[in-house]
Amino acid sequence: MSRHSPVRIGLLAALLAALASLSACHVVGGGVRVEAEAAYPPPPAHRPPPPPHAPAYGRRRAEVYHYYYYPEVSIYFDTRRGMYFYLSGGRWISSVTLPRHLRGRLSGRVELELETPEPWREYHRHRKAYPPGYFKKRKKRKKHHRREHED
Repeated sequence: MSRHSPVRIGLLAALLAALASLSACHVVGGGVRVEAEAAYPPPPAHRPPPPPHAPAYGRRRAEVYHYYYYPEVSIYFDTRRGMYFYLSGGRWISSVTLPRHLRGRLSGRVELELETPEPWREYHRHRKAYPPGYFKKRKKRKKHHRREHED
């Protein structure tokens, strides 16, 4: 035997121990899945409800998206993603820039908070609440209201 044989035996023992520890692993889709040997206790039959300040079990708070809605031209702007959504030929288009014919027409915006990344899904509700001319009508109402109170 050579003088390295105790080192070789130690390395071989370490290699065998490592291989033995991986015997419960299976390669699945390019990843490693480890099977647990210890059985976990079953969940309790009845869980108490969460406290009022905590969300319900299994439910996540919906993500909120912030938009500017321009009623005069029916355009949405996603403030976080920097994207516009507008109607063109009966279809909703998403883009980081607007077509030339729409660029100068953005005036009078409404701020919306929605739980969807697709604001046009609620377009009919928004168009009813904020029809074209919404801001012009509001200005007229305010002027009329001031005149009544000045007398």
